[in-house]
Amino acid sequence: MKEILNTFLERIGRTFSTNQESDLLDFVIIISTAIIVSAILTYILELIIAKIASKLVEKSKTSWDDVLYQKKVFRSLAFIAPIIIFRISTIFVTGKYVLWITTITNIYVVCIFTIIINRILNSINLIYESYPISKNRPIKGLLQAFRILVIGIASVLIISILKNESPVVLMVAIGTYTAVIMLIFKDTILGLVAGIQLTTNNMVKIGDWIVLKDKSADGTVTDISLITVTIQNWDKTISSVPAYNLISNTFTNWRGMEESGGRRIKRSINIDIDTIHFLTKEEIAQLQKSDILSKYIDKMLNSESVDGETKSTLDKGNLTNLGIFRQYLELWIKANQDINKSMTNMVRQLQPTPTGIPLEIYCFTYKQDWVSYEVVQSDLFDHIISIMPEFNLKIYQYKGVTSSTQN
Repeated sequence: MKEILNTFLERIGRTFSTNQESDLLDFVIIISTAIIVSAILTYILELIIAKIASKLVEKSKTSWDDVLYQKKVFRSLAFIAPIIIFRISTIFVTGKYVLWITTITNIYVVCIFTIIINRILNSINLIYESYPISKNRPIKGLLQAFRILVIGIASVLIISILKNESPVVLMVAIGTYTAVIMLIFKDTILGLVAGIQLTTNNMVKIGDWIVLKDKSADGTVTDISLITVTIQNWDKTISSVPAYNLISNTFTNWRGMEESGGRRIKRSINIDIDTIHFLTKEEIAQLQKSDILSKYIDKMLNSESVDGETKSTLDKGNLTNLGIFRQYLELWIKANQDINKSMTNMVRQLQPTPTGIPLEIYCFTYKQDWVSYEVVQSDLFDHIISIMPEFNLKIYQYKGVTSSTQN
C-alpha cells in the first residue's frame, strides 16, 4: 500500500517539479486525503452508532440513556476514527511533516475530549433536573464552573502542544498573571463562589419567590446559572441579577412562608380617640345579642360591676367599646375558615399617634398565592370597617381645614 501511494505521489510530484520530489505537495495531498476519509468515515460511523443506540434506548426502561442519546454522547464514539486515520497518515510523510500531523492530531484529541465532556455535563444536568431534588439543590452553576475548568485545561494543553512544552511549565507562567486573570474574570469568579454558596446553603432554589429591593426584582426564580440568577417579576418582566449580589446584599426569600402553611396579615387601622368610651347599659344589651360576643360579655359582667349607682366611675371596671370591639375581632378571626388557627393570631393596640390609636390585625391565612391572599385580606378589612359603627367607633380620617374670607 505504501509503495502504491509513493508511486502515486511521485507521478503527481513530477507534474509540478521536474527536478525533485515535493515534500510539501506530499503533505498537502496526504492531509487532504486524511481529512476527506476521516469526514466520510465519521459520518458513516455516526449513522451506524445512532441506529444501534436508538434501538438500545427504545428497549431500555431507564430514562437517563434517552438523555445521552439526545445529547449525542453515543455518537461521540465516531470521533475516534479521524484519530486513527491521522495516525496512519504519518507513515506516508517524512521530516517535519510528521511533527505537523502529530500536532494536529493531538490538538484534535484535546478538542474532541472537551466536546465529549461538555455533552456529558449537559446530559448530567438534564438527568438531574428530572428529579425533585433539583428544585432544592440545582447543580447548573457547579456544572458550568466545571465546564469552564475543562475548557481552561484544554486551552493550556493546546498551547503547550503548539509550543512543544510541558503543560506544567505553561501553568507556572500563567500563575504569574493570576492577578490580571482575576481582574478580567472577576464576575465569573465571584459568580462561581456565590453559586457554590447558594447551592450548598440552600439559600435560593428554582421556584422561590424572592425580593431584592435595590434591584427592583420581585418575583419567582426561573433559572440559576454560574453568573446570574433569573427572576420573573409579577408584572411578567425578567430581571437578571448577578449571583454574587444575593450574597453581598440583603434579599427576602418567601420560601419559609410557603413551607409554613400560612401567609401573614399584618395591617392596622387608626381608631378615632374621640369615639372611645365606656359602654352604656343600652349598648351592652345590644351587643349581647351577638352570638360571638354574648358569652364573653356575660363572663365580664359576672366579674366586674357595671352598676353606676353603687360605685364611682373611677372605681369600677366598666367595659369599653374599643375593648369589646378588639375581643370581637379576635373571636371573629378565629371563626374565619381562611385563617390558620395553628399559627399566631391576635388583635392588639399600638402606640397612640396624632392620627388615632392603631389597632393591628396580626394573623395568617391558609391561602398563600398573591391573588387569593389579597382577597382574604380585603374581605377581612371590609368587614372590620363596616362593623365599627355597631360599636360606635370611627376610623380616624383627616379633614382638611377650610377658611373663608368675608368682605
